[in-house]
Amino acid sequence: GEMYAINAYTGEIIWRSGNVGNFTSTPAISDQYIFIGSEEGTFYCIQRSDGKVKWKYSTKNKIIGSPAITGEYVIIGGNDGYVYAFQQDTGEVRYSQSLGNEIITSPIISDHKLIITFSNVCVALADNIDFSVETDTPSVSLYQSEERTVNITVKATSALSQNVYLRMEKVPVGLEMLISPNMVKMTDMVGQA
Repeated sequence: GEMYAINAYTGEIIWRSGNVGNFTSTPAISDQYIFIGSEEGTFYCIQRSDGKVKWKYSTKNKIIGSPAITGEYVIIGGNDGYVYAFQQDTGEVRYSQSLGNEIITSPIISDHKLIITFSNVCVALADNIDFSVETDTPSVSLYQSEERTVNITVKATSALSQNVYLRMEKVPVGLEMLISPNMVKMTDMVGQA
């Protein structure tokens, strides 16, 4: 596929990018750059001034969702299951995280949170609070109607003001885990539920 810059008043073609990939997503546009992912798995930064590729990054699978821009970063989710944050001007990968399943939707950025959805999961990554969750046992096996108490410790850089959802492996349908600020008593930024 090829990208075009067209004068909105005259219809004149200002520039053509040349063949850079097959696109199914909508580009994200900053003051200087156009960002778009391809079905071949390459993420492109194209200069708005002349349509030339400034930088590109190859992922392990196609990119269907549109990118999102926040400050000096551009963020994508890929079918390889990773979320990537790139420095806009250099293409340096500032963050990448596997979420374990292909991401075909576009990221949403709101109130210092990055929200990504895939399959039946919604993940919110916040840049204004870091926290870790530890349990007193790495795994628990329960039979139907069996109960067990598991101690959970939450360590945070600031007080939790919103719910924290824990992701559990091999969980029966309908079982969810939620740590609510109402359930966690934070003392010196360490809480127990």
